[in-house]
Amino acid sequence: MTTERPALQGELFCNLQFEMTKRHDRTGSPKTGLQKPDSTESAVNPSDGERLSENKDEPLITIGRVIKEWGLQGELLVEPLTFNPDRFLELKEATFSSGGRRDSEKTITRRIFKSVRRHGKLLVLGLEGVGKPEEARQYRGFQIQVRRSESPELPEDVYYHYDIIGLRVSTADGMELGTISSILETGSNDIYVVRGADKEHLLPATKKVVRNIDLKAREMMVTLSDIMEE
Repeated sequence: MTTERPALQGELFCNLQFEMTKRHDRTGSPKTGLQKPDSTESAVNPSDGERLSENKDEPLITIGRVIKEWGLQGELLVEPLTFNPDRFLELKEATFSSGGRRDSEKTITRRIFKSVRRHGKLLVLGLEGVGKPEEARQYRGFQIQVRRSESPELPEDVYYHYDIIGLRVSTADGMELGTISSILETGSNDIYVVRGADKEHLLPATKKVVRNIDLKAREMMVTLSDIMEE
């Protein structure tokens, strides 16, 4: 889990440069839909779509969750799980993954977008080959995902939650504190939850505490000041 949203790997980001984490709203006039791509219409049943072979070198990142069917045209009401919900307006297709703790219980298909529009803080999404409420109902609870390489690049000192989760944390003098297990979002700055062998540490995501992040080595160096223990 990389965000506070249960069992979802969201495309949220951590910003150390400004010592806070906020969802970023891109400016510009919103689009009302997408041009229909040249492609064969997908089948209605989620299990009949293009099944994706798992590529461990290219993990999937969740950018949205289907809440329920919407309207009489078989559209989907979607909760965006990305710092930039407007990126849905630019996508032509995405991976839809059902729940299931085991791979054998999951349904993973690639779906083509027919239309996308804003609905308050949510999105209304239309899929090719889905035109009735009973057809859309099959997608309830599905996660909408993109390949990790499709996540937009971020400026320096800004990191996606999925890059921070799992980092080994130590101090400058070599004291190992544990591994970041989750991120708590607060009104000011994020809090990194670090699980050690016998205790849990809470690290404010500020430059005063976080001295260095090495994503290649999967390590974070911190200072002991302002570190809370549970």
